[in-house]
Amino acid sequence: MKKLIALTLCLFVGISSNAQISGDDTSGDTFRTQTIGGWGQKAIGNNAGAYLLENFDMAFPNGVTIGTDGASLTFTSAEAITKFLPSTGTSKALAESLIDPRKQEVRNTLASQALALSITLGLDAYDSEFAANTAAFADMKIAYGDFEGMTIRMLLDEANLALAGMESKYTFAQLNEALSLVNESYVDGEMTNDFIAISSTKATKSSFEFTR
Repeated sequence: MKKLIALTLCLFVGISSNAQISGDDTSGDTFRTQTIGGWGQKAIGNNAGAYLLENFDMAFPNGVTIGTDGASLTFTSAEAITKFLPSTGTSKALAESLIDPRKQEVRNTLASQALALSITLGLDAYDSEFAANTAAFADMKIAYGDFEGMTIRMLLDEANLALAGMESKYTFAQLNEALSLVNESYVDGEMTNDFIAISSTKATKSSFEFTR
């Protein structure tokens, strides 16, 4: 059964975890991600859009926020996300803070990728049945490229800094590519690329809290 894990959502600084590190194998874990188009689907049958609609209010009682104070986008419902995703365009810093913007207002691929990953991490923390994993997806590490060795939560933090126009040592192009690869790594629970390292460190998914 699904259990509500206390969430106070603001995804700039990221996710603080009380997960206990134990064991030596994550090879049996199967994670789940969705692309920007996947989370943007209208709810039909058992698709990702239907799952998000069913679980949004409990998983995200304060909505989903990307960016930081001063330049952020906040989405207060599954319907608002459907109206925004997939929004594509030049990846750049946000010009202002908006609540429930539509894709016509913010055409920004990086914002879409950050939102999709934020949704995935929130649902992975909220619902033990979201995917067949005991390790927290946020704590998994990137296997190669510019962000090799960084955790997924660290990558999202960097993206939120860039979206807010704050200093980051990574370019928008680097961030966008990495977020895209993460979002495409386990679509619908099927491993579709090797961007996420399956290592010998196992973090048992337990209590998570989103903090400012």
